[in-house]
Amino acid sequence: MDREGWLYVLTFLAIVGAGAWFVVPRLGSPEPAPAPVATPEPEPEAPTAPEVPVRPEDDIPEPPPARRVRLEVRAAEGRLRGPLRDVVGARTEILEASVAGGPVALSVQAEAARVAFGAVGHLWVEIGTESLEDGTVIELPAAATPLVVRVREPDGRPATGVPVRVTPPVPGPTLRTDDGGTVVLDHLPPGLVVVDLGSAERSGPVRRFVAGRDTDVTLVLDPPLEVVGRAVDGQGRALAGAIVEGFGPVDIGVAMPADSQGRFLWRGPAVARLSLRVRAHGKSPRRLAVTPPATGSLRLDVGNVVLDAAGVTVRGHVDSPFVAPGARVDVEPEVAAVVRELFGAGQALDRPRSVPLAADGTFELRDLEADLPLRVGVRGAGVDLDQRIVASPGDEVDVHLAPPAGWALHGRVLRPDGTPRPGVGLLVSPVPRDGDQVQVGDRRVETGADGSFVLRGWGLPRAFVRAYVPGYRSVLSRIELPLARPIELVLEPALLDDSRRVQGVVQDERGRGLAGVTLRAAGIETVSGEDGRFVLDGVESLAPAVDLVYGYDAGRPGDPLDPLARVVPRRETVTPGAAPLRLLLPASGSVTLEPRDGLADQPLAFVQVFARSLRDGRVVVDRGFALHDGRLQLHDLPAEGLDVALFAPGLRWTGTMVIPPGTMREHGVVLLHRGARVTGRVVDEQDRPVAGARIGLFDRGWQSRGADPVVEREQLFRSATTDADGRFVLDGLGAPRPHPLRAYKESVDLAIGAANRAPTTVRVDLDKEPGPDGHEVRVTLQEGAFLGLDLTERVANPMAAVGAPVFGAIVDLESGTDGSNWLDLVQWGTLGGPLGDDEAWRRASSNLLLEARSDDGYLVGPVNPGPYELIVSRPGYAPFRQKLTIVGDGAVLYRDLTSGAERRFEGRRSYFRFALRSAGP
Repeated sequence: MDREGWLYVLTFLAIVGAGAWFVVPRLGSPEPAPAPVATPEPEPEAPTAPEVPVRPEDDIPEPPPARRVRLEVRAAEGRLRGPLRDVVGARTEILEASVAGGPVALSVQAEAARVAFGAVGHLWVEIGTESLEDGTVIELPAAATPLVVRVREPDGRPATGVPVRVTPPVPGPTLRTDDGGTVVLDHLPPGLVVVDLGSAERSGPVRRFVAGRDTDVTLVLDPPLEVVGRAVDGQGRALAGAIVEGFGPVDIGVAMPADSQGRFLWRGPAVARLSLRVRAHGKSPRRLAVTPPATGSLRLDVGNVVLDAAGVTVRGHVDSPFVAPGARVDVEPEVAAVVRELFGAGQALDRPRSVPLAADGTFELRDLEADLPLRVGVRGAGVDLDQRIVASPGDEVDVHLAPPAGWALHGRVLRPDGTPRPGVGLLVSPVPRDGDQVQVGDRRVETGADGSFVLRGWGLPRAFVRAYVPGYRSVLSRIELPLARPIELVLEPALLDDSRRVQGVVQDERGRGLAGVTLRAAGIETVSGEDGRFVLDGVESLAPAVDLVYGYDAGRPGDPLDPLARVVPRRETVTPGAAPLRLLLPASGSVTLEPRDGLADQPLAFVQVFARSLRDGRVVVDRGFALHDGRLQLHDLPAEGLDVALFAPGLRWTGTMVIPPGTMREHGVVLLHRGARVTGRVVDEQDRPVAGARIGLFDRGWQSRGADPVVEREQLFRSATTDADGRFVLDGLGAPRPHPLRAYKESVDLAIGAANRAPTTVRVDLDKEPGPDGHEVRVTLQEGAFLGLDLTERVANPMAAVGAPVFGAIVDLESGTDGSNWLDLVQWGTLGGPLGDDEAWRRASSNLLLEARSDDGYLVGPVNPGPYELIVSRPGYAPFRQKLTIVGDGAVLYRDLTSGAERRFEGRRSYFRFALRSAGP
């Protein structure tokens, strides 16, 4: 090339470089780069991990090695009352110990941002790592008189090894009762203390005491629910060592192996919704729905649990340049994962199988579900990655996963004077958010001793960081990635202007100010003064209003007698900068009831209690109780009155009990009656019985999930499954709420559905004279039609290729005739429970309620022909709605709501294609 050619090339490169300098924003700035006004906002990218190259992270400073310091621990007054406890958050060595409670010299090497020191008979003292220097003296204040907590079984025997949670909390491991069922609490300050016996293993009461006044108390555990059965294979042979796990709104129970005869025993808390997973070596697991019995013993025999399908083995390798110490691989049914993402962990009655990722990136999981869409998820090895697989019984699936490395979010948090601020919890989210609680999609990281933090594997081009540090302005920052330099988040003094102030007074029901009440809003906390007045300064929020939570905290100074009577926390929505507030904190009360079976006159063994405040409608009780001698005791209730509803399996109670203010006391016997009985038979078009059909209540006035919590609780106990002859029985039917004119509802609506059959509803008239076996119905289920969908991500350029497929969406088909949809027709709470009883129904439901995508797209159905409104939703995407009509011959008529254009599709494999728009920034 001659000289003029080279000059042309260099000029071209210079122009391109200058353009790039103006177009590309500065990277690494905590504030977003300004966009030109004339440039239209580009289509927001989908929240999927970008394929980014591995970035060298040599510029990320490694935390300095922990240094050893020599310090001294002594009593604040007098001499130590007892020996030192194990130091929490540091490695220690005793260098010198004085006799008779004198000072103790320690060599300490910190391993956490804060280190806790304690001794028998003294309060715990926490100190930041940056404050640990040679010669530091730790003074331990004296604690209140020890509180002895004795835990007993319902029959009076000592309950050993029971977890006991205490507030103020005890640093380190959870306390457990000794062989005599006793825990001694000698670390408490004088005042209110909360003792909670509830755990994943057993249920127990939550009680409030006054440290310094109460010295010896006895608490009785709730009776456990016991489920017995036998695990066998397809030939009826015992499966020794089968594992039985329980899942409810939270993890409950303890995994127990079966004996040599295949017999198993599961013991755990009695809850309204319980799903048991039975798995054995080489077998695909089975799930059982368990409902506690209303009367008699809390013991159920589920008989033989047949595991006849061979399990699936998933092994693989994860290629990642970065593997965190806690990296793992989770495998679970896709239906459970989507339920958890959309509605919270308590709605998915299942938990994933998890294994740690080996150092070489390999993993293996055996005995997984067959013929069911599974989600394989990698966590802690770069950007979180999910992959969907479906395998046949006995298959061995090899999975190769390569998560993108993502970007590293790293930097320091500094005080205004430039010194590091350790122990700051940062919450990083993909969208702007408020609040100091971890939400879906958030990742948490804490600054170390030098104020530095590192969050690896962030997969989006921006991140929103928030933190709430007492005494400083809230940190609400947007970070653009990748970083050109480490972030420096400098804390600023709290802004104390009127627009960021929440103030007022906390009073009792007589108008007297209450001292020592803790109030929190947007990460800012304070305590009311002697006259009940308070001021919260520096309350910052992205929203115009914030939640203000107030109540007495255990361990706070103040009158220990008054807080004991006012322990129910309250929540108010307030606006910073508004007029001063007058907050009411009324005294709490208790109620004692005796729920009984009204026909047999037997005390109940289990009851679900749902109670709301008469003042503001907030829910104060919503859980199941295993009763002691038929008595139900509810404590810590608001004194302004309650609206109480009771539910029990197979029993009904008309309406709710209204307890007026000031009547918190013994309310005597409450009768729950058997109610109406409906028996029936479900058949197909040829009059053949349909086994495994699901029957549940359907409230036509309940148009959305959660609209009426009372109806939702009742549905937990009103469901049935047909037997081999297509027969079913539903007991305890009646009005869940008072009818304005009658004591009972004239009729009930039942929803019936089965695999490959269109769902239907039937109305049963309860006013008619029942037969000897109750009200008899006969239901015919027709073969259903199906709707195909192909969901992809929306791309910015309409001329570009089709976007990536979208997995795990929820599709609602709301009927144009009665407003129902499948999530209403089929009881929501059964997704992880009774559906697992029938393999075919479980597979059908995963394609129906939470559509697992096949190679051809989504197959939604079976449904009856007719008009529908199609609603598609998925976390991270904007939902959309469309009108369509399913014709009886299997064709689908689609009408675009915007243009009015109509299209007709024929056949089972005719699919609509829709593009989902990202809901991200």
